[in-house]
Amino acid sequence: MLAGQPGAGKSTIALWHSIIWAKDHNLIGIYFSADSSELVAASRTAAMVLNRPVKEMEIALQNTDRAALEAIAQTSGISWCFDPEITLDGIDLELAAFEEMWGRVPDFCVIDNLTDVEQSDGDEFGALRRVMRDLTYLARTTSAAVLALHHTSENEKDDPCPPRKAIHGKINQKPALILTTAETHSNGRKPIAIVKSRFGMSNKYGKDPVWINQDAQSLAFTDDWQVAA
Repeated sequence: MLAGQPGAGKSTIALWHSIIWAKDHNLIGIYFSADSSELVAASRTAAMVLNRPVKEMEIALQNTDRAALEAIAQTSGISWCFDPEITLDGIDLELAAFEEMWGRVPDFCVIDNLTDVEQSDGDEFGALRRVMRDLTYLARTTSAAVLALHHTSENEKDDPCPPRKAIHGKINQKPALILTTAETHSNGRKPIAIVKSRFGMSNKYGKDPVWINQDAQSLAFTDDWQVAA
């Protein structure tokens, strides 16, 4: 799970990882994007691949610019679902279609985000727990890396990242790894904290983040990072 307040940049982190997995490591996966439109996702993808401003790539794609289209083609290992409401049945259907197309299960699956998964009975927290249970089953049966994006409470202070207790819905039990993040600082560095890890060290208070550099125009991240602020 990757969690943070609205606007913290969860989607850009998830997209960046998906691009790296598909483009540089020849992995295939599916990205459920209920929050972003096709143009937004495509513009950000082209910007990250080419290290160009997102706005520039949005215009280029609208004009069917060849370089922008070729940048998108480099990430063809990502299959997209832009349904505004994600359902558990819909996830199953998309995964079945993915396996039919590729001949195997995905290497990764991104759910952006958990609160967009349809809740038919009005019990938000109960629905979130059911979704997490099903995503855990998906990860175990396919061995795919399943990344779920989620919100944290705005009543909890980022210090510099949200603490584990700020995660909405009391659904901390299922994920093997929980990261929290906050807005990119003016110096271009974004903090990402490990607030739960079943297999390693963590700090539930979000106080010991890794700082990664982010370009303000392309939204791309670099491999340069620091443990301390």
